[in-house]
Amino acid sequence: MLTSKCVGLNTTDTKMMSTFASSTACLHPRLTLSFSSRISKQSSTCARLSCTSSSLSDKQQSFVESEKGENLKYWVIGNGGVIHEGLKVVENAPCGERGVVCTETMTSADIEASPLVLVPESLYLTSQVARVGFEYYEELGAPSLAELDMPTQLAILLAHEKFHLGEESFYHPYVDILPARPPCAWAKSDEELESALHAALSHSETLWDKHAHDWREHTKSTRSKFHQHAQGVEGRYKDFFNIDSAGFLWAMGHVLSRSFSSHPQLGLAPFIDLLNHHPAASHPELVQVQEEEGVEEFFYYVTSAKDGEVQPIQYGEELHIKYHDYDTPPMEAFMSYGFVPDELWA
Repeated sequence: MLTSKCVGLNTTDTKMMSTFASSTACLHPRLTLSFSSRISKQSSTCARLSCTSSSLSDKQQSFVESEKGENLKYWVIGNGGVIHEGLKVVENAPCGERGVVCTETMTSADIEASPLVLVPESLYLTSQVARVGFEYYEELGAPSLAELDMPTQLAILLAHEKFHLGEESFYHPYVDILPARPPCAWAKSDEELESALHAALSHSETLWDKHAHDWREHTKSTRSKFHQHAQGVEGRYKDFFNIDSAGFLWAMGHVLSRSFSSHPQLGLAPFIDLLNHHPAASHPELVQVQEEEGVEEFFYYVTSAKDGEVQPIQYGEELHIKYHDYDTPPMEAFMSYGFVPDELWA
C-alpha cells in the first residue's frame, strides 16, 4: 500500500522506465530493451492524443457518448470511487477522438467543493496484484511472476483478465474499453509507422533528415524484440491459462503506453487513463482519505488545474491530465505514444 499523504505522479515516477537488458525479465535471451512507457492518445486505432486546445469546435455540436465509458464510470462509482455526474466519456471529444468531456459548466468553486475524479487505489491493476493473484498458478507449477520485470508481470495480468477470464473478470468494465490496437510505435505496421513518422517529424525537413532513419530502424528492432519476448511468455504460461503471443503483445502495448508507477508498484488506472494529455494540466495525485470507521484508504484524483491553478470548465471542454515532463526525449514519447507532443520539441 502506498503511504504518501499526497504524491504527484510525475515524469520518472509516473510512467515506467522498462529495462529488460540484464534482468530475469528476459524470457528470450536476445531481448535487450530499454525505453520509457508513458501515456497519451491519438487515433481511433488507439494512438494517444495530445491536446493544446480543449474548446468545442463549431462543427462538433453534439457528442457521441461511449456506452463502454458509462459502464466503466459506474463500475468505478459502484466500487467506492467518485466521478462527477457532468463528466462523460465520448467518442468525439474536442481533440478529435475519444476523451472525457464536461456536459455542464462548472466554476472553480464547484470543482474545489466536489471531486471531479477520485479512483480508489484498490481498483488499479498493479504488478503486486499480478504477483499475488498468480500464486494460484504457481501452485500448479507455473513459473513465478516474481522472476519477471514489472511491465511483464502487469501485461500477463492484463492478458489473463482479457483473454482468459473475459466477462467474468472483476476488471472487465475497464479491460473492455481498451482499444484493439495499442498506440506504441513498435505495435504499428510498416505503413502505419511511416505515417506516424511523417506526423512526428513534420515540423521541419531538418527533423526528418536527422531522425527518420534512426527512429524507423529503432522501432523495427524494438518490434522484433517484443515479438521474441512474447513468444517466450507464451511458452512459459500457455499450459496454465489462455495466453498467446498476440494477446501478450496487446497487453504489453497498453502497459507501456498507459501505466503509472509509484515505487515500488506499477499500475493501470481505470478511467483516469482515458483522459487526454495537455501540457499545462496536472499529473494525477495520490491522497489518503480517512473513512468513518477509521480505515484509511488511498485514492488517485484529477482536477481541472492548468499551470497549478484550478480552472472553470465550460460545457464541451475536456478534462485533461499531464503525461510527461519536459525532459522526456522525443523518441521515447514516440515509442510509447506513437506520436510526439509538440512541447517536447521546444
